[in-house]
Amino acid sequence: MVFTNDHAPAHVHVFKNRFEIVIALGTGTVAQVDGSPTKAEIRNARAIVAEHIAECWTEWKRWHE
Repeated sequence: MVFTNDHAPAHVHVFKNRFEIVIALGTGTVAQVDGSPTKAEIRNARAIVAEHIAECWTEWKRWHE
C-alpha cells in the first residue's frame, strides 16, 4: 500500500494480520516494523515488494510527483 499523503523517502506499507512492515523502494530495506512479524514474514514482504517493484514505483510517483 502507498499512502497518498505520506512522506519521502519512497516506501510502501505491507500489512498482514497483526503487523505492518515499511519497505524503502530505493533500497528494499525495512524502514519500520510495527507488531511482531517473524524473520520469514519480513523476508516474504521484501520478496513481494521486489517482485512488484515497478508497480510500487508507478503508484508512488503517481501520488507524490
